[in-house]
Amino acid sequence: MHSFQWDALYALAVPKAKRLAVAAAAAPGSGRDLYAGLTAEERAALDELLNAGFARKALEDWTFEVSAALALSGALAQFDPGYEDDFWSKPGYEGAAPPPYLAAAKVDDFATITGVQRDSKDVVTAVTFDPTSVPKLGSIGAEGLQFYVYAADGVTRVTNGDARTLSGKLAGNTLTLEGDNDPVLLRALSKGAKVRINNRFVLAACFYPRHSILDNGSPAYDQYRNPDGTPKYVQRDLQTAYIANISSSGGRRQTGNIKVRTIVLENLFDPASYPYVGGFYADEVRAAMGPRATDDMFRLYYQDNAPHGAFPAITPGPEAAKQATMTASVGGLLHQALLDMAAWVERGVAPLPSTRYSRDAMNQIVLPDSAAARGGLQPVVDLTANGVARAEVAVNQPVTLSARIVMPPHAGRVVRYAWYLGTPDLEFEPSLSLAKPKRTIRVKRTVRFAEPGDYAITLRVEGQRDGRNDVNGTTFLQNVGRVRVVVR
Repeated sequence: MHSFQWDALYALAVPKAKRLAVAAAAAPGSGRDLYAGLTAEERAALDELLNAGFARKALEDWTFEVSAALALSGALAQFDPGYEDDFWSKPGYEGAAPPPYLAAAKVDDFATITGVQRDSKDVVTAVTFDPTSVPKLGSIGAEGLQFYVYAADGVTRVTNGDARTLSGKLAGNTLTLEGDNDPVLLRALSKGAKVRINNRFVLAACFYPRHSILDNGSPAYDQYRNPDGTPKYVQRDLQTAYIANISSSGGRRQTGNIKVRTIVLENLFDPASYPYVGGFYADEVRAAMGPRATDDMFRLYYQDNAPHGAFPAITPGPEAAKQATMTASVGGLLHQALLDMAAWVERGVAPLPSTRYSRDAMNQIVLPDSAAARGGLQPVVDLTANGVARAEVAVNQPVTLSARIVMPPHAGRVVRYAWYLGTPDLEFEPSLSLAKPKRTIRVKRTVRFAEPGDYAITLRVEGQRDGRNDVNGTTFLQNVGRVRVVVR
């Protein structure tokens, strides 16, 4: 729940044009300052997101939306229904004295119903309002709008248990209802009744993590504490994030006291599952079980440059092709981890040691540069253009692309690689297979560019545990290296 709300707060506090500039700066070889052009307030919002654990690399390719705050927030609305009103009225909450970006986004006013449309079954399908009573949208448009039903007095609100708002889409002065709407709310829609058109809840939800510091010791919340450990912000009595996450946590709180052998995969280009959480859980396992039992029961593997999920979740097309030039698919790595898990459980063959990593002061996971120090399952790719991450050259000037590719100890051998040279078609060149797969290889080529431009170059590398390059193989271990060539 909180991760979606952190994303939403960043979208709310930093205008889209500036978020796009941050995304461009996050790309390898951009040569740009991540914070360039941001106000102090916007810098603080970006810092809050990163300190919460959002993967810095994922800034490059993620669409932030304020409406993201609604994801999993049903538990907040259901179990802490007073939060919304408290946020907008009580001292200590941002809504009581809103900063300019929050005030600019807020929509909250009563629209008077002038007509009700029904279908052949006499079910309300739409309502029209007096145009002069419909509130103007704010800086985030219609994101997160809710529609509270009131009697004609504008005071008596109509609810029915958990049903507190209508579901629909506002266009002009017409609200077209969508999805399942509660019959009690529908019956209250009549000429002269009022609908409170507002985005109070979604805006309040953006700030909820500040007011609900989790009690599990997560470092993401240290930014909300004073030096003496006390909260900077007023706190809610109930931590509803646990309720929202309970279904994905096996119906219980995570304590680290695992009962079965467990392998955790975390990806460092993942915008949806903050990477530090894997390491935080590993700490919980070690604290609960001790180092020896942990080594016998638990592994954590970090995958550099990999997005959310084992395989691309984007429909094939230009967007998927673009992401393929930026990230590594870890589907093959997942398959290998499953085979390793089966060998561990069924035959007692221990898998490779966990990835070595550190967590920096902003809760970003940092991996060692060398494959030997890093370990894990992925090949490590060190790619340069003329010896650097960003080369600036003239038209048709030669550029030397050099890469050193190393598999971690006992992880396998490099079997093939492919180049993407920044072309508009987003296509990789055909893969080049190694006649003799090796644990360490060096690749070098010279390229020239006939037109000025900004060329983002990717080297996609695949290893395999046994050095096999089968056409139908399912256990390729992938990573990418990326550099930029600017042609003037």
